[in-house]
Amino acid sequence: MTNRPSTTIEMTLKYGGYFFFLIFALSVCISKAAVNVSGGFILLISVVYIIFYYDRIDFTYKKKYILIALSPFFVGFIASFFSLSGVSGSLAFLERFRFFLLFLSFALFINSEKKINTLFVMLNISSLTGILYGISVLDSWEFWGRTIGLHTLGRSSDLMVSISLMNIAGFFIYRSKDKTRNIIFKTAIFLNTLLMVAGISIMGRRGSIIGLIVGVVVLMIVFRRFFILALIMIVALCSLYFSDNWLAQRVKSIRDLDKNESNIIRLQLLRTGVDYIVDKRLFFKGTGAKKAEIFFGDYFNSKPETYKVKYDRVSLYFGNFHNSFLQMAIEAGVIFTMLFLASIFYMMVFLQKKLGNLEGNRRFYPAAALAVTMGCFASQFFHGDLYMYGGIPFILILSGGCGVCMIENEENNNIPEEDFTLHCPVLFGPDGPVLQKSDL
Repeated sequence: MTNRPSTTIEMTLKYGGYFFFLIFALSVCISKAAVNVSGGFILLISVVYIIFYYDRIDFTYKKKYILIALSPFFVGFIASFFSLSGVSGSLAFLERFRFFLLFLSFALFINSEKKINTLFVMLNISSLTGILYGISVLDSWEFWGRTIGLHTLGRSSDLMVSISLMNIAGFFIYRSKDKTRNIIFKTAIFLNTLLMVAGISIMGRRGSIIGLIVGVVVLMIVFRRFFILALIMIVALCSLYFSDNWLAQRVKSIRDLDKNESNIIRLQLLRTGVDYIVDKRLFFKGTGAKKAEIFFGDYFNSKPETYKVKYDRVSLYFGNFHNSFLQMAIEAGVIFTMLFLASIFYMMVFLQKKLGNLEGNRRFYPAAALAVTMGCFASQFFHGDLYMYGGIPFILILSGGCGVCMIENEENNNIPEEDFTLHCPVLFGPDGPVLQKSDL
């Protein structure tokens, strides 16, 4: 690291990265094109910044934790050269998992609570825009099962789940010092969350509903609100048992593994996907990103007729396993998937440990990160959007939770909050941050 002052170019890169993060968050629920363009600029600026200002980052402290944090993507990228797709699989790997690189970009450019709060506001504005558009295009009262938003049905629902969980955590934890601002804040996120939960209910995606429930349960457990949790569960179970409306029927259908078509298809995809991994030994290597349809189709068609009859629905969904983790394992290998899950688990353990040392509003960020991560993972066990647009709020909120914990670490070491920068939120050890403070 150096002690030289920041240059105009360096500050321009930092503010440019922050600006495109705002556009990125604002676009999440509105436009894939805007997400791709702003996300591309964020990654480009990140690369330029690291190349020309690499000496601002201390990569020498506790390298073993850097290895732990970066190993999933390093190993996955190396393995992609040996995928069934050949060398071309490496570029496909980067394109498929590009949003996870935003963990590092977030640490480069989002270096204060104020900036994190602004990003979270942008997420709410984005979701509100999508909901209002979705409501405006409903042309009848037959709205059950219709898409509420600008994305596809499942993706819109998953986006709303993550942002709703963030808001629920904020509603109960975050407090503004000004009473009037606090009332405005609480009212705004309550109404927006109410709209999102209504949208989730209307769309009726069962995986999303499970994710929302899991996230709320995590929040209640984290803050030891077991009585409230028990009350919520009793009310929910009673409403399902005594209700016969469309939404209740959708939720009840989760337990029907014999006649429900959607459940049968998912089970068949899961079983044949696991068979494919084992038979083709997709442990270190995979098919390559977006190549599962071709290679799995050939595999399935080569099986005996009895096998194809037993799993007769699978041919309708070649390449789409409706499970983000199974999809990752098939396309990028089991080792990559397990390392990815281990790194996320590591971050969550860190957040949980730090949560007890945080006070006031700062408790909101790791609590929201824990709830959103668990809720997102629960829904993505049934959906395939974790590493695509539906997983973006999870990445931003988890980065925010880790970022605030890093600010806390800095202040505990008598380092001004303004100097919190250039920390990768996925790099933590039990004794503190992996990447040390820059001298900006």
